[in-house]
Amino acid sequence: YVGAGAPSDAGPDDSLGSVSALDPMNGNELWRYLIKGGPVIAPITVANGVVFAAGAAKIVALSAETGEELWSYATSASCFGGIAVVSGKIFVADTQGVFYAFGIPVFLISDTPVYQP
Repeated sequence: YVGAGAPSDAGPDDSLGSVSALDPMNGNELWRYLIKGGPVIAPITVANGVVFAAGAAKIVALSAETGEELWSYATSASCFGGIAVVSGKIFVADTQGVFYAFGIPVFLISDTPVYQP
């Protein structure tokens, strides 16, 4: 999984960031999720089949298998640090110094592995 700026096929009127899943066998893109407002600079976090990303002023939880948005939250400023996942909670801070902590909803927790060679 990789976070990035606007993909080359993005429209010129949007300032976008993106999160993509790449096939570890050949590097092909499996899915892409676009975030309006700016690039995804923070490291991507993956836990229990869920991809957590922070870009621009938004935190998202995505299905690791499909890229479908499972949950999101608008922050007060951009997030450049990674999201920590500890004991069923996520933690992240934004550039205005606001620290966020959320319990992970039960529907986001999965025992199914995302990739098996």
